[in-house]
Amino acid sequence: MRAVALQLIHVVTWLPRVGLWISREGKDIWITLAVLAVALGAVYAFGVGEQSIRVAGFFLELLGLAVVAIGLNDSRQLFGRPGVYTAIKNSMKRFPKPWRETHVLLVGSAGSAYGSATAAAISNSTSRLPTTLEERVALLEERLYLADTQINEGRHKLEEEAKKRKAVVEAEAEARAAGDKAVQKLIEEAVIGGIRLETMGVVWLAFGLTLSSLSEEIACLISKLWGT
Repeated sequence: MRAVALQLIHVVTWLPRVGLWISREGKDIWITLAVLAVALGAVYAFGVGEQSIRVAGFFLELLGLAVVAIGLNDSRQLFGRPGVYTAIKNSMKRFPKPWRETHVLLVGSAGSAYGSATAAAISNSTSRLPTTLEERVALLEERLYLADTQINEGRHKLEEEAKKRKAVVEAEAEARAAGDKAVQKLIEEAVIGGIRLETMGVVWLAFGLTLSSLSEEIACLISKLWGT
């Protein structure tokens, strides 16, 4: 009894799993086939004839062209380009007009002020020169201490500057790598997404052209096969 209940639960959950499989595996193929099935079903519902086949082909052609246009529009927008409608609208705005346009030129005057820079006076103070040996030694020690302090400060500044430059270089490398990944993803979305939509549109367009161009022949073939 328990095995039967488990099998029943498995069967009940089978349909959602099938739907998930369809959504992940070959979704575009199923959508393409579903649209073709709807078109053929409409032909059958309205009577298999030359007119219904031609009308179904016409709608498939329109749908195919619309899907191809949507794919091109999405690819343009992914790269920051204006959409097809916006591009056509902007192009029409730049179309040369047959009449002469009048332009109003406004001329204004601007004044410039000149300032004078003042120079700072530097006063040099002279200190008393040491006379004894002890004073000279003390002065040398003081100057050596100051020189050593300046050298240490300069070395610390150089080390800090090197660390900052290294951090900047590493940050730029990470940003460049992230930018490369983003560009690669953008190209993949534009190319793969565009190809996906355009493939669907081309299939529908091909079927639509076939039905519209050979509607009479297809109707005769179906009538012969059905014996009507």
